[in-house]
Amino acid sequence: MIADNYDAALRCDDDDLSRAKAQEFLVKTIKAELLLAEMNRLRKDLDEDPSDLEWATLYHVFCFISYKMGDFQKYLDEQAQKGAFEPLES
Repeated sequence: MIADNYDAALRCDDDDLSRAKAQEFLVKTIKAELLLAEMNRLRKDLDEDPSDLEWATLYHVFCFISYKMGDFQKYLDEQAQKGAFEPLES
C-alpha cells in the first residue's frame, strides 16, 4: 500500500512534482491510526489480564498513545523523513 502510493506519486505527469514532494507524499501516508490499530490488534490477541506484564504494557501504551495522537503523528513524520518506514514498503 505505501509503496503503491509512492510509486504513483513518482509516476505523476505534473512537472512540479519533484522527488522531494513524492517523499513528502509518502510521509503523509504513514498514519498514527494505522500503527495504533495494529497495537490494538496485538492487545486484543491477549487475554485481558492486568497481572500479565505483556497485556498491561500494551494496554497502557495503547491508552497513552491514543491520548497523544498529535504528538505520535509528529514523531512518525519525523521518523519517516529519516527513512524508518522504508522496510514497510516492500
